[in-house]
Amino acid sequence: MADFEDIYLSLLGHLGPGDAVPWVENAFAPESPCEREYCRMREAYERLCRRLGVEQTGEDPDLEIMVDALEAIQRQLCESLLRSLQTQLPSS
Repeated sequence: MADFEDIYLSLLGHLGPGDAVPWVENAFAPESPCEREYCRMREAYERLCRRLGVEQTGEDPDLEIMVDALEAIQRQLCESLLRSLQTQLPSS
């Protein structure tokens, strides 16, 4: 079985066709629900940066902390789900 890192990176679309785990769907493929939600989030992020007056850098430290925290939570949830599924699968 592929390791968590390869599965997770394939899920996020961070690995190319030759490197991605073949049975893992890229959740962020063009026109996918995740890709659309990510675009909505980035648009809101950019609007907030403009309102905060940081449009030159396009980054606000507190917003970066929020995004990083949500990404860390997402990763933990995925890892927990994979561990849970692995305990339910029959041993090979």
